[in-house]
Amino acid sequence: MPAFNKAVRPDNRRMATLAAVCTIAFPVRTPEQIVAALFREDAGARPKDRPHPRFKYLTARLTRMREQAGE
Repeated sequence: MPAFNKAVRPDNRRMATLAAVCTIAFPVRTPEQIVAALFREDAGARPKDRPHPRFKYLTARLTRMREQAGE
């Protein structure tokens, strides 16, 4: 069953291209911290002092519809 009736809402599908870029500072760790991370049982536990992403850039572009691209 289609999500919508084409007769009611024609040409409502669009394709979009998304891109995201950010900079994250390299986390400096000691050899002991690396070994502890390898053998820790709780894989989800991470240090709270991890560097945060900076200079985030997000862009989105709507592309032409398939029928229009053939023209």
